[in-house]
Amino acid sequence: MTSYPCPYCRTEASSTTGCPGCGRGPDADAVEVVRLDAEISVLTARLTAARDAVTAADGALRRAWTRREAAASRVRAAVAAAARVAPRPAHAPAMTAPMTTATAEASTRLVQNSLFVLGGLLLAVAAIVFTAVAWSQFGVRGRAGLLAVVTVVALAAPLAALRRRLKATAETVAAVGLLLILLDGYAAWYVNLFGVADYSALGYAGAVCAVTAAVAAGYEHVTGLTTPRFAALLVAQPVLPLLVAPFHPGAAGWAYTWAAVAVVNLAVVHLRRGAMTPLAVAAYVLGGLAVAVSGICALAGLVLTDDPARVATAGTSLVAAAGVLLAAAVLARTATGWASAIVVVAVAIVAGRFAAVAGGERLSPVLIALVVAVLAGGVRLLPATVRRGPRLAALASLGVPAVVAVLATLVARVNGDADWRLPTMIVILAAGAAALLPWLPVTMVSVGLLTLAAPAALPWSPVVQSRVILGVAAVLVVAAYRIGRGFPAGVALAVLVTTPVWAQAAGDSAAVYAAAGLLLVALTAPMHRVLAGAAAAVLGLAFLAASAESLLLVLAGPWLHSGARWTADVPVANVVAMGILAVAAGIHARRNAFWAAAPVVALTAVLTTAAAGAPWPWTGAASLVAGLAGLLIAALRGDALRSAALAVVSAALLGAALAASPATDVTTLVAFGATLVAGVVIGAGGRAAAVRIAGWLGAAASAYVVAATAGRTAGLPLTGTAFVVLGAAAVVLATGVLLRRRTAEGWMLQAAAHGGAIVALLLTAGSPRYAAAVCTLWGVALGLRALIRDAAGRRTHVVAAAAAEVGGWWLLLAAEQVAVVEAYTIPAAAVAVLAGWLARRHRAGLSSWAAYGPALAAALLPTLASVLTGDGEPIRRLLLGVAALAVVVAGAHARLQAPVVAGGSVLILVALHEGILVWDLLPRWIPLAVAGLLLLGLATTLERRRRDVARLRSALHRMS
Repeated sequence: MTSYPCPYCRTEASSTTGCPGCGRGPDADAVEVVRLDAEISVLTARLTAARDAVTAADGALRRAWTRREAAASRVRAAVAAAARVAPRPAHAPAMTAPMTTATAEASTRLVQNSLFVLGGLLLAVAAIVFTAVAWSQFGVRGRAGLLAVVTVVALAAPLAALRRRLKATAETVAAVGLLLILLDGYAAWYVNLFGVADYSALGYAGAVCAVTAAVAAGYEHVTGLTTPRFAALLVAQPVLPLLVAPFHPGAAGWAYTWAAVAVVNLAVVHLRRGAMTPLAVAAYVLGGLAVAVSGICALAGLVLTDDPARVATAGTSLVAAAGVLLAAAVLARTATGWASAIVVVAVAIVAGRFAAVAGGERLSPVLIALVVAVLAGGVRLLPATVRRGPRLAALASLGVPAVVAVLATLVARVNGDADWRLPTMIVILAAGAAALLPWLPVTMVSVGLLTLAAPAALPWSPVVQSRVILGVAAVLVVAAYRIGRGFPAGVALAVLVTTPVWAQAAGDSAAVYAAAGLLLVALTAPMHRVLAGAAAAVLGLAFLAASAESLLLVLAGPWLHSGARWTADVPVANVVAMGILAVAAGIHARRNAFWAAAPVVALTAVLTTAAAGAPWPWTGAASLVAGLAGLLIAALRGDALRSAALAVVSAALLGAALAASPATDVTTLVAFGATLVAGVVIGAGGRAAAVRIAGWLGAAASAYVVAATAGRTAGLPLTGTAFVVLGAAAVVLATGVLLRRRTAEGWMLQAAAHGGAIVALLLTAGSPRYAAAVCTLWGVALGLRALIRDAAGRRTHVVAAAAAEVGGWWLLLAAEQVAVVEAYTIPAAAVAVLAGWLARRHRAGLSSWAAYGPALAAALLPTLASVLTGDGEPIRRLLLGVAALAVVVAGAHARLQAPVVAGGSVLILVALHEGILVWDLLPRWIPLAVAGLLLLGLATTLERRRRDVARLRSALHRMS
C-alpha cells in the first residue's frame, strides 16, 4: 500500500482505499508521482556518486600518464647517453606512444570539383585551338560535319549523364557544348556559309550571341542545369551593343543601348520570380555594370558637345540610366533612397549643363546656381517618407556650386576684383540651402561669404576692404556670442580667422589682424570653447607666420651674425601686435594671467628695443636681461606647467644674447658671467630637481666660456688657456662633490666637470706634451675624488684616474715617437685588470669574461696580431707564449674561465704559428701520412657512430 497526498483536498490518501477526506477513489497518477519522486532521489544520489568516481578516475589517469611520460623520457635520455647498451630482456614493458592518424587535407567533393574545372578548361582550350589552328587541315564538308557532330554530341551527352545522376559531369559537358555553338558561328563566318561574311562582322557576332543565348535558355529549361542559365545571361550581354555597333551611334545612342541592356538584366531577375539566387545576383551585378557604362557614355555626351539639342539628348539618356537604377531598387524593395538620390544628382547635372550651354559664359554661373536652388526647392516638396535620399543628393548638388562660390570669393579677395554675379550666386545658393537646412546657420554662412565677396565688388581700396571685413567679422563674433549657438559661432570665427589673409593680400599688417582676432576670441571664448580653441590655433599660426621675420631677426639673427656688431630692424606694427597679444593672453588665462602674458611681454620688450633703432649692444642687452629674469622667475617661483612657456621664451632670448656676445671679450665676459651667476642661483634655489640640474649645467658651461675668454684676454696661448679651463673643471668637480646630498645634481655636475676636462684636452690639440700634462693633472683630480667615502664612486674614480694617467702616458709615448705596441697595450690592460678586480670584489656573481675579458684582449690580441701578420721577432713570440702560459696558470689557479680559454687560445695560435714556420723543414711524406691518419680517424669515428645509432634504434624499437 502506498500513501499519497490527495491532489484535491491535500488529505493523506491510500492507493487501496482512496481519500478519506473528499471520498474520491485511488488516483493512480498521484501514486505514480510519489513513487517516481522516491526513485528520482535514489538515481540522483547514484549519478552524483558516479560523477565523483569518474572525476577521481580521470585525475588518476592523468597523473599516471604524467609519471609514465617522465619515466619514458628518463629512459630515452639514459639510452642516448650510453656508449654501449646491453640487449634488453624479452619481457621489457612495452612503451607505446600515441598514434596519429593521417587525415585527408581535402574533401572528395573539392577534389571532384577541381578535376571537373580543370577538365572543362582543358576541353575548352582544346576546342578553341582546334578551331583557330587545326581548322585549315580539313575540307569544308569535313569542317562542318566534324563541328556539327562534336556540338551535337556535347549537347546530348549531358542528357545521358543526367539519367545516370552525374550532374557535375553534365554541367561541365554542357558548358563545353555551349562554347561549341559560338565556335560553330565562327566557323560559319570563316567559310562564308550562306554568304554571312558579306554582312557586318559586329552585327553577325551579335546574332551568334543571341542564338547562343536562346539555345542556352532553352537547354536550361529542358535539362534544369545551372551552367546554361549563367551562360545565357553572360552571352546575352553583348547582343544589343554588337547589333547597334554597325550603325555607329553617338555617345547618347550608346548610353541608351547600355541602359536597354540593364533593363534586360532587370527583366531576367523579375521574370524569374523567386529569392535572391546566384543567377539574380549575377544579373544585378551585370545590370549595375551596364548602368555604369551607360552613365559614362551619357556624361561623355554632355561634356563633348556644346549644342543644346545634343546636350538635351545626352541628358535624357543619363536620366534614363538613373531611372533604370531607381526601377531596380523599387522592384527589389531596397536602397530606394540611394537610387532616388542618384536620379536627383543626374537631373542636377543635366539641368546644370544645359543651363551652362544655353546661358553662355557670363550667365552660366548664376543660371547653374538657380537650377540647383530650384531643384532643392522641388525636393523640399516631396513627402517626408521619400525625402531623405533626394535631400542628400540636392545638398550635394548645392555643394558643388557652393564650393565654386567659396573659391571665387577667395580669388576675389586676393585679387580685390569681382562683379555682381558672385554676390548673386551666394544669395541664390543660400535660398536653395534654406529650403533644406535650418535658416540660422545658412544665414550666418551666407552673411560671412557676402562679407568677403561684397567689398570686392565695391570701388574700395584693398586696405579699406580688409579693414571692413575685420569690422564685420568682429560684429559677427559678438552677434554669435549673443546668440549662444555653436554653428553661428563657427561661421563667425571662420570669417574672423581669414582676416589676416586678406590683410596680407592688401599689404596691411597681418600680425595686427591676427592679434586683434585673438583678442576677440579671448573676450568671447565662453560661447563655444572647442570652436574658440580651433580659431585661436589658426589665428596663432597666422600671427606666427606674420611676425616670423621679426622674431627670427631677434632670436636667430644673433646666431647668424655671431661675432659681429649686428642690430635688427623690426616694424613697429609687429610690436603693436605683440602688445595686443599680451593683453589677449592675460585675458584668456585670467587667474594665470602673469604666466601667460610674461613670455609675450619679454618678447615685446626686446622687439621694442629693436624697433626703436637702439645701437649695438642694447638689443642684446635687452635679450640678456629679459632672458635671465624670465628664467630666474620661472625657476624660483613657477611650477613645471605654468612656467613652461616663460622658460622656453626666456631660454631663446638668453641664447640670442649669448650668441651676440662674442663680438668683444668684454661683452662675452659680462654675458656669460651673468649667466654663471644666474645658473648658480637657479641651482641653489630652484623649486624642481630638473630645474636645479639645468641651472648647475648652465653655470658649468658658462664657467668654461668665462675661463677660456679670460685666458684669451690675458694673452695666453691655447695650450695655456687649456689649464685655465682645466682649473674651472676642477672647481666644478669640487662643487659636484660638495653636493653629495643632492645625488642627481652632484653626479650631473661631476659629469659636466669631465666635459670641461675634455674641452681643455681639445685646446691642446697638436701639442702632445701639454695634452699629457692635462691628462696627468686630471688623473690627480680624479684620484683625490676617489679618496672621498663613496663606495661605488670610489671604484669608478680609481679606474678613471688610472685611465687618465694611462692616456697621459700614451701621449708622452706618441710625443717621443715610440712604436712598440706593448708600451701602449700593457698599461691599458693593467687598468682593465684593476677595474675587473674591483668589480668582482663587490659583485661576486660577475662573470670572468665581463671582468677580465677586456684586459685579456688588450694585453694579448695586439701582440698576437703583430706576430701572426709577420714573422715577428723571436723574443716577442717567446714572451707572448710565456705571457699566455702565465695567464692560463693564473686562471687555472683562480678557477676562472676567461683567462684559461683566452690564454689557451693564444697559446695554441702561437704554437700553430711556430709549426707553420717549420713546415718547410719537414719531409713531404709527413703531411701525407698525417692526412691519411686524419681520414682514417674520421672514418673510424663515423663507423662507430653508425653502430651506436643502430644500437639506439634497436633499443627504442624493443621498448616500443
